[in-house]
Amino acid sequence: ADLPQPPKRLPLPPMLDHLYDSTSSVVLYFITASNGKDIADQFDPANILSTSELNTQANTKLWKDIQTRLNPKPSDVWPCWNHNSLAQFREDGFVLMYPMKRRVHAEKALRKLARDFGQPVFYEFITWTETPSESD
Repeated sequence: ADLPQPPKRLPLPPMLDHLYDSTSSVVLYFITASNGKDIADQFDPANILSTSELNTQANTKLWKDIQTRLNPKPSDVWPCWNHNSLAQFREDGFVLMYPMKRRVHAEKALRKLARDFGQPVFYEFITWTETPSESD
């Protein structure tokens, strides 16, 4: 049986693709501090008015930790969110980008960070080249 092939990846304009040529594989991680297990214990209850405010404070701390604690450091980070309109639920967090060659070390660092923020999971997305090299 023929396995499905990845879609053809179009090159980005050089202005947007300054870290990699567009054939390089990268790994993206989504992590949040929202609704983390025992996360409320890390903040002063007098300063927390709602679950939304708790999540905002937790994600603010997560942003600081992404900038100061992660080794290896991500190549880039974007604020983002996921949303479930049926459940009327939005979860803010961050997407972190690493070159594929740093995947093992990045995943290890993110496991610790997720654990520290009471997160049982974080999400990983991988891009790959159409003609994989040994580093992909």
